[in-house]
Amino acid sequence: MTEHPFKDTGPRDGFHIFPHELGSMEISLHVGLYVEGQLEFDSALGAASVEVMACQDPAPANYAERNRAWLVAEAICRYMNTGGSWSELADIVSKLQICIPHQVEREGWHLFDTYADVNGTPTHVFLNDETGEVVRWVEGKFVDTGLTLDDLQRELEEEDAEEDDESEVSNPGVRACPLQCGRDNCRSDEAAPDDSPKVS
Repeated sequence: MTEHPFKDTGPRDGFHIFPHELGSMEISLHVGLYVEGQLEFDSALGAASVEVMACQDPAPANYAERNRAWLVAEAICRYMNTGGSWSELADIVSKLQICIPHQVEREGWHLFDTYADVNGTPTHVFLNDETGEVVRWVEGKFVDTGLTLDDLQRELEEEDAEEDDESEVSNPGVRACPLQCGRDNCRSDEAAPDDSPKVS
């Protein structure tokens, strides 16, 4: 009988992108293969990971550029983890370039951050270099203009507080799996960090 191909696959396995920061002196992104939840050393490369991008003495805009690269590199890792090929990916990119022939630029503005919110919705924050105005673009939902960084920080703190309150009311004593497996009170020893209390 052929061995099941997922027999030894763990939830943390596969190719993954991870960031590295050397204080305020350098930021970088790396890609590596995880086996049994651990970064695997590649003897052919002579290293456990490959640097995807790096920036010395990063400015705030460089952190945003790092996060933007992180999103696309992470998507490519997921694509390859699920059986994608480089030739198919190259074909996809070539077709995307037909519709998107050049970079989308907004003069006077730069990307401040890009991330998925608590619901997984892609969210992009842009900053005007001269006025300090902030625009928050939540894909498929709304675009906020006329904000400041202080406004945005205050809103995020209020949202976090509301989510904490709702979690305590609707799910008392329920812990989400740290591996985001989608199950509450996940009892996997592998999923629960050693420094966190186990749910019994």
